[in-house]
Amino acid sequence: MKTTIKVAIDAHALGRGQAGYESYLRNLVGELPGVAPDLRFVLYGDLSPRRAQRLLWDLPTKLLRDRPDVLHVQYAAPFPCFTPIVATIHDLSFIDVPQFTPRLESNLLRLAVGRTVRMAGRIVTVSEFSKLRLLSYYGLKPERVVVAPNAAGPQFTPGPPPHTGVPYILMTGDLQPRKNHLGAIRAFAALLERNPGWEHRFKIAGRETEFAAEIRREAAASGAGSRIDFLGYVPDEELPALYRGAALCVYPSFYEGFGLPVLEAMASGTPVVTSNTTALAEVAGNAALLANPEDAREICQAMEAAVGNRETLAEAG
Repeated sequence: MKTTIKVAIDAHALGRGQAGYESYLRNLVGELPGVAPDLRFVLYGDLSPRRAQRLLWDLPTKLLRDRPDVLHVQYAAPFPCFTPIVATIHDLSFIDVPQFTPRLESNLLRLAVGRTVRMAGRIVTVSEFSKLRLLSYYGLKPERVVVAPNAAGPQFTPGPPPHTGVPYILMTGDLQPRKNHLGAIRAFAALLERNPGWEHRFKIAGRETEFAAEIRREAAASGAGSRIDFLGYVPDEELPALYRGAALCVYPSFYEGFGLPVLEAMASGTPVVTSNTTALAEVAGNAALLANPEDAREICQAMEAAVGNRETLAEAG
């Protein structure tokens, strides 16, 4: 008699406004049952937002009760855990660029991810860049790491802008140092100086963090503050219209294991300017303009070129 394999999924990120991690998980749990109808999926969404309670109590208790055949997690496995693990590890930013992660958080991730990597039967990551970093840092055998690139959700499609009005440049992503909002703001201010007749605004969509105050100060001091709009966290259902209405999407992040906004903007028919570093060049291919994230002038020049070649870049994306 055939036994149905029971797959448990740590779904604590759903509904928490965790940007790319939440988008990844929402699409994963939405699509897996259709591509694997012989499996039974159990979602663990009612978990504590506190990492210690989630990993040390909530998940172990549920695993002991349900006894699934395999557990999928992002980054960190519970402790104790006697269930086979498949772990998605998007990137090693907490190791490669620790200056962008609080020290305590970075140290906890080093411990949790190191343990998870050792015990996982398979590790999923989202780019060749991240796979190479995992192989190099942890000394893993290549066959243990599977690259499953991200995809933009089906709601991101080309179409007419939802309204006509003042043109705008869009940047999405949590307001944190690694995303390089400061460089994007400086580039936007330089763009307006180079093109005094332009009416463009700069819309920044992303969850507020403790770094938001510094970003707002930079905006106010840039000389272009009156043209910069902070939209806060924008739900997934509102993002497609925001992308479609943009003259371009700028995403000059210092470090990404993938960079989902690049793909979402391209799928929406919007030109993209992004960084020439980490996984971003891999994801963008030849369909975006790349710039050094350390150089605001270079970002500015790429933005100017993208606006001037909107149709060509949109088609390439």
